[in-house]
Order: sequence, then C-alpha cells, then structure tokens
Amino acid sequence: GFQYKAGQYVFVLIPELSWLQLHPFSISSSPQEDTVRIHVRVLGDWTKKLHDLASTKKEVTAFIDGPVGELGVDLEGSRYKHVLLVSGGIGITPMQSICNSLLDQHARGRPLKKVWFVWSVRDRYLVDAMLDHDGATKIAKQSMEAKEDAKATSSSTHTPVLPYSFSPSLLRDQKTSIAINEHGDVASNVEEEVLHTEFYLTRARSVETFDAGGINPQVQECLLFDRPDLQRIFAQMASIAKGKPVAVLGCGPAAMIKQLQKLCHERKFANFDVHTELFEF
Repeated sequence: GFQYKAGQYVFVLIPELSWLQLHPFSISSSPQEDTVRIHVRVLGDWTKKLHDLASTKKEVTAFIDGPVGELGVDLEGSRYKHVLLVSGGIGITPMQSICNSLLDQHARGRPLKKVWFVWSVRDRYLVDAMLDHDGATKIAKQSMEAKEDAKATSSSTHTPVLPYSFSPSLLRDQKTSIAINEHGDVASNVEEEVLHTEFYLTRARSVETFDAGGINPQVQECLLFDRPDLQRIFAQMASIAKGKPVAVLGCGPAAMIKQLQKLCHERKFANFDVHTELFEF
C-alpha cells in the first residue's frame, strides 16, 4: 500500500486536465487509516477544472508523486509529550493528519501528556468546505442530531453543519475542554484530558447568521467566536509542560506563522521547538 508519515504531502497530476501540471496537496488522512485522503480547495483555474471534472465523473484518474516532506521537529521519537498544533484555513489538512496520528499512538500506549489543537477559520469557508460524503462527517452529524431537538434535527438535513471532516476524526472518542471561562481567564479543566481543542470562527458575529452557517454552540463545544490568543495559549501550554519540551507545529497564513515563530524565540518559551508551513489562503 501507499506508505507515508503524518504531515507529508504529495504532488498530483490529472491527465485529463494536463500532463504538464503537478500540484502539491497535503495528506489530511493519517497513516493508520485505510483510505488516503487529500482535501482540495477551489482557488484557481486548475482546481476549478478539477472540481468541474469530479462533478461529472464517478472516477478521475490521478497520478501521485510522493510522499515528500519532513517535519522540522521529531514527533516519532520520545522527546515530546506535549504538542501544540495551530492552523489557519486549509492549513488544517496536515495538522489533522498529525493530530489523528498522535491520538492513535496514544491509544496504543504512547505516553502523551497534552495535544492542543487550534484551528482558526472564516465561517463562510466552513460552509463551502463541507464534505457530506466524508465518513467522519457522517458520524459527527449523527452524534449531533441525537443531541438536538426535533426542530434542529429536521433542519439539519437541509442546513450544512461545521465540517467535522476537517477536525480530528478521533475527536469523537475524546473529551474536549474550553480553555477560557466567562471572565476571560484560563479555565482549570484544560489539563484533565490529553486532547484539548479550540476552533475559532473569525467572521461569525451575529446570532442571526448561525443557521446559515450550520452553527450550534450548544452542541459544538469547542467553538469560539474570535481570533486565537496565541500568547495566552503559549503561556498555558508552558504551565502544563512545566519546563518539558513542547513541539509546536503551525500551518496557515503569514501573520499566524510569524507570530508562532516569534513566540517560540522568546526566552520564556525556550523549550518550545517549532515547525511551520506557509499556506497563504
């Protein structure tokens, strides 16, 4: 079968579009999964043509070159028991792969202490990125429908929900916690579980827009309406790690990556080792 490591990417060639164009895409599945998945966001001419082609055919022939790429921090060794994953937009794809891989390793006995998963994204993009055919999405939707009242359940068949296909699929087997209390302070329960998640919607401001975006804060417990306070997140992770090394992996726009790198070079976060990738969209 196809062998790869979490966080790697491949080059994809679609002969029906062009024999000369190879395009890189991060692998969003994790190595223990049976299916290798990538997510393609429509941004330019080639991805638009691919979308149109896939919409009219059951199967599209693709040639794959890879996998390629190596993480700048060694997550396969025993050095790191604390991992911070920060992503923006479609930068979630490699972070999802890494997170699922870490959770799988933890389930098989790896002594991880904390995996902190942060995703910041615009609400409109969440709706556009919804993939109804994704297995993780179906499971999450079924779980959500079981918790909602009859009216919400009825409308959910016609309203897109948050794309759980972009969140770690093993989230459904893990308890999660919110790190900020009503006073804006860090909550104490963040240390209780190995996995902690914070999903930020940066453009969801009005309650009236929740239905259109498939937003249900009562069910989606990890959801926050703001931009991530990385200074606060780093400070709390440092408190949890207590001087032990922390692996920081970031994938997203330039401003986010610059802030991650700057924080990792501050003396108070000297034990934070960083690997970043720039996804400028």
